Amino acid sequence: RQNDSSAAMILILGDLQCYECGEQIYNEAVAMGLMPEEVRDKQLATMLPYYQNLSKEEMTRIVTIDASLVAMQLMLVARKHGYDTNPIGGFEAEGLPDALDYNKERYVPVMILAIGKAKEAGFPSYRLPATEITRFE
Repeated sequence: RQNDSSAAMILILGDLQCYECGEQIYNEAVAMGLMPEEVRDKQLATMLPYYQNLSKEEMTRIVTIDASLVAMQLMLVARKHGYDTNPIGGFEAEGLPDALDYNKERYVPVMILAIGKAKEAGFPSYRLPATEITRFE
């Protein structure tokens, strides 16, 4: 339904090889004066071997969290600009790599984000109070 009524549908993917961008990111941070070279070198020496040795399942969990946080930020920015969003977690992912031409060995579909202007207001919802699901020790 959202595919037919939304202005855009954004497929959020997790990159199982995201660590390959680490050097570029840290080099830019050094070039911008945000990080000393020694910190970059230490971070890369620790991070790269760690991520390279994780299983596909472990990397999938990590990139799902990362991609979900990106999606949440996109939803907040969209709302700030007057757009409505709807995150969709239940979809048929099998045909997406061929339809959208991405490497299914590298990228995992996390969610689809419908974005546009609502024609009508959604219905109110209820969530459990934080006091019922949160524990501080």
